[in-house]
Amino acid sequence: MKIAEISNIREAVPPRQYGGTEYVISAVTEGLVSRGNEVTLFATGDSVTDARLESVCDRAVGFKDVIDSEVMMLLIRHLAHFAREANQFDVLHNHILETFALLPYLGKPFITTLHTDLSRAAEQAIFKRPEAQKTFFISISDDQRKALPELPYLRTIYHGIPVLEFPFREVKGSYLVFLGRITPEKGVEVAVETAQKTGRKLIIAAKVDEPLSDYAKKMLAMFNDTPNVEFIGQVGEEKKQLLANAYALLMPIKWDEPFGLVVIEAMATGTPVIAFNRGAMPEIIQEGKTGFLVKDTQEMVGAVSKIEEIDRRACRKLVEQKFSIERMVADYEKVFEEVIRTTKK
Repeated sequence: MKIAEISNIREAVPPRQYGGTEYVISAVTEGLVSRGNEVTLFATGDSVTDARLESVCDRAVGFKDVIDSEVMMLLIRHLAHFAREANQFDVLHNHILETFALLPYLGKPFITTLHTDLSRAAEQAIFKRPEAQKTFFISISDDQRKALPELPYLRTIYHGIPVLEFPFREVKGSYLVFLGRITPEKGVEVAVETAQKTGRKLIIAAKVDEPLSDYAKKMLAMFNDTPNVEFIGQVGEEKKQLLANAYALLMPIKWDEPFGLVVIEAMATGTPVIAFNRGAMPEIIQEGKTGFLVKDTQEMVGAVSKIEEIDRRACRKLVEQKFSIERMVADYEKVFEEVIRTTKK
């Protein structure tokens, strides 16, 4: 198959550090190439891929609340370049919202993997437009569909990771870990309170967006003033050892997260996960076997005391069976083949 993968220009593929969407785009792209497909990746020039790379900007522009005129021009050029080349492919695999402006002009099967919260006003406005009903969607969890159940979904495809690249540690560590971003919906303050009440050290490896929000300033001050809390900032490859050596990963999310890559990354190393029972968490975590689903801080504290019940080998096995990169890529390839076959009729 001749497949086009389109990413945004905010982050390179794969991301240098934090960037779950770009991580998945890279994994799908490289996996499809390894299976003999002819893949072109539309991304930034500093992306690294075995596919053919098409780019109109040398490097990622970063994430900004307000898009300035220069970035806007680059984005328009990026979309125009993709549209100009689209006719040569069998299927177009989209990962960004901006591409929907092109839908009336693309004559090839167009499939969008939804990486976002569909309950937000911007997404609702885009996906409720008539043209959105004439394309195809892949959800990354069944829970993600609840906000817009009427979309023409092909199937749910869970994210996958290269399991063998994650070190498995059968003997648990002693500290708790929080890994993500310092934003209100991630609930890092709950992780801090849980660590205080259980008497365990907490390592916080998290991205802080610039400029600092009032919430981020408050959290950073809290980290500095709280004993046994160590804030190490954003991490890259060292994340794997950080997770492998942890007692448990805390996920006190305050929103309906559509997936959560760090959950399967932690379990791949053998580390159990304690998460608030929201979003996709019940689809990823096996209650009492690979972690615990809780409703509040009190239950999260109680779950820490039950981590001894978890067999770390069960955590690894679940990821191998359900969340491997090989399974994910095979699922995408099957979907693409089905769409090409049905649209040619």
